[in-house]
Order: sequence, then structure tokens, then C-alpha cells
Amino acid sequence: MPPAPTLAPPPSAGPSANPSVAVAVDPARGLLRLTVRGLLTEEVLDRFERELDAARRTMQARGASPDWARVLVDARGSGVQTRAAADRLRARMTGFHAPGRRLAFLVPNGSVLRLQLGRLAEGEQFAFFGQEADALGWLFAPEP
Repeated sequence: MPPAPTLAPPPSAGPSANPSVAVAVDPARGLLRLTVRGLLTEEVLDRFERELDAARRTMQARGASPDWARVLVDARGSGVQTRAAADRLRARMTGFHAPGRRLAFLVPNGSVLRLQLGRLAEGEQFAFFGQEADALGWLFAPEP
């Protein structure tokens, strides 16, 4: 089976960059990609929620399930978030669920961010990766 195509990531940015959460969807594969940059503010989280709602409508309009079975979170340009931001992200992410959903997190090696993201994904199948190709391979691997 040929490798799945990748969604182009935004330019690299470090945790001190302007905060943002970019939302991209691949309806054909049921893939949601979130790219987190910087320390998230209430304004950024408000915009993220609007974009996530729009992405769900796009999925439904194309006949795909709005409950993503595969989620790729690129947090390589992010830092540990405030408790309020992390709680809000968790509440939003648990607002939808697909059977067998997998969450793949791209994080710097040895990052303390892994602890926070692990709490965000509690109760889900999730794994951490340093490389996008490895994350996508895991996301689309057959269930054991």
C-alpha cells in the first residue's frame, strides 16, 4: 500500500511566535490536522472553535463523518499551555468521538508538553512522534 499523502504544514515557528491553531481537513481519509503555535489566548481559542465547526460542516457536506477517526496534532511550535487553554481544548476535543479514533501528536523529543497532551487525550488511542511520516503511518495502520 503506498504511503498516504501528507498535508502541507505551515512554516515553522517556535513557542514564542504569534499564537495560532490552524485547522485542515482531508475528508477523503477522515483526517483532521491541527497545528498549534505559541501560547494560546482566549481569542485564538475562539477562532479555533469557529474553524473547527466550519471543518465539521465541510466534512458533512462531502459525505464524510464529522467525527474524525484520525487526528494529527502538530505541537512542535507550541509550548506548555495554560491550564485554562488546555482545559478548553480538552472539552472541545471530547465533544466529538469516532469509534477507534486515534490521535497522533508531533512534539519535540523529550518535551514536557507530552505530559499535558497525554492528559488532553486521556481515554483515547494516542501516541507521540517526532516525524510526520511516522505519525501518519501509525494513524492509518490497520487495527491490530
